[in-house]
Amino acid sequence: TCTVRAFLAYLATAHEEPEGRFGNALNSHRKRKLRPASLKTYYDYLAVFFQFLVEEEIIDASPMDALKSPRLPADQ
Repeated sequence: TCTVRAFLAYLATAHEEPEGRFGNALNSHRKRKLRPASLKTYYDYLAVFFQFLVEEEIIDASPMDALKSPRLPADQ
Protein backbone atom coordinates (compact mmCIF):
# COMPACT_ATOMS: atom_id res chain seq x y z
CA THR A 1 0.00 0.00 0.00
CA CYS A 2 2.81 2.43 0.83
CA THR A 3 4.48 1.83 -2.52
CA VAL A 4 1.25 2.37 -4.47
CA ARG A 5 0.49 5.50 -2.45
CA ALA A 6 4.02 6.79 -3.14
CA PHE A 7 3.63 6.10 -6.87
CA LEU A 8 0.34 8.02 -7.04
CA ALA A 9 1.93 10.91 -5.14
CA TYR A 10 4.87 10.82 -7.55
CA LEU A 11 2.51 11.08 -10.51
CA ALA A 12 0.90 14.14 -8.96
CA THR A 13 4.17 15.95 -8.22
CA ALA A 14 6.93 14.61 -10.48
CA HIS A 15 6.38 17.32 -13.10
CA GLU A 16 8.07 19.67 -10.61
CA GLU A 17 11.33 17.67 -10.64
CA PRO A 18 14.15 18.90 -12.94
CA GLU A 19 14.13 15.68 -14.96
CA GLY A 20 10.34 15.62 -15.23
CA ARG A 21 8.04 12.67 -14.82
CA PHE A 22 9.73 9.28 -15.44
CA GLY A 23 13.13 10.98 -15.80
CA ASN A 24 12.51 12.25 -19.30
CA ALA A 25 12.51 16.04 -19.46
CA LEU A 26 12.99 15.97 -23.23
CA ASN A 27 9.26 15.41 -23.67
CA SER A 28 7.61 18.66 -22.64
CA HIS A 29 4.38 16.92 -21.64
CA ARG A 30 6.27 15.16 -18.84
CA LYS A 31 6.93 18.57 -17.27
CA ARG A 32 3.22 19.43 -17.10
CA LYS A 33 1.00 18.60 -14.16
CA LEU A 34 -1.27 15.60 -14.75
CA ARG A 35 -4.96 16.38 -14.88
CA PRO A 36 -7.10 14.88 -12.11
CA ALA A 37 -8.79 12.61 -14.66
CA SER A 38 -5.37 11.20 -15.64
CA LEU A 39 -4.50 10.49 -12.02
CA LYS A 40 -7.84 8.71 -11.58
CA THR A 41 -7.14 6.65 -14.71
CA TYR A 42 -3.82 5.48 -13.24
CA TYR A 43 -5.64 4.61 -10.00
CA ASP A 44 -8.35 2.68 -11.87
CA TYR A 45 -5.83 0.68 -13.92
CA LEU A 46 -3.88 -0.22 -10.79
CA ALA A 47 -7.09 -1.28 -9.03
CA VAL A 48 -8.02 -3.60 -11.91
CA PHE A 49 -4.50 -5.03 -12.09
CA PHE A 50 -4.34 -5.79 -8.37
CA GLN A 51 -7.86 -7.28 -8.46
CA PHE A 52 -6.64 -9.61 -11.22
CA LEU A 53 -3.71 -10.65 -9.00
CA VAL A 54 -6.14 -11.41 -6.16
CA GLU A 55 -8.41 -13.45 -8.44
CA GLU A 56 -5.43 -15.42 -9.73
CA GLU A 57 -4.40 -16.02 -6.09
CA ILE A 58 -1.02 -14.39 -6.66
CA ILE A 59 -1.63 -12.00 -3.78
CA ASP A 60 -4.05 -12.29 -0.87
CA ALA A 61 -5.48 -8.78 -0.93
CA SER A 62 -5.32 -5.75 -3.13
CA PRO A 63 -3.34 -2.83 -1.71
CA MET A 64 -5.84 -0.59 -3.48
CA ASP A 65 -8.51 -1.56 -0.94
CA ALA A 66 -6.78 0.67 1.60
CA LEU A 67 -6.68 3.70 -0.71
CA LYS A 68 -9.43 6.11 -1.61
CA SER A 69 -10.06 6.82 -5.26
CA PRO A 70 -8.96 10.31 -6.33
CA ARG A 71 -11.83 12.75 -6.58
CA LEU A 72 -12.51 14.53 -9.82
CA PRO A 73 -13.56 18.16 -9.97
CA ALA A 74 -17.14 18.65 -11.16
CA ASP A 75 -15.95 20.01 -14.52
CA GLN A 76 -14.08 16.81 -15.51
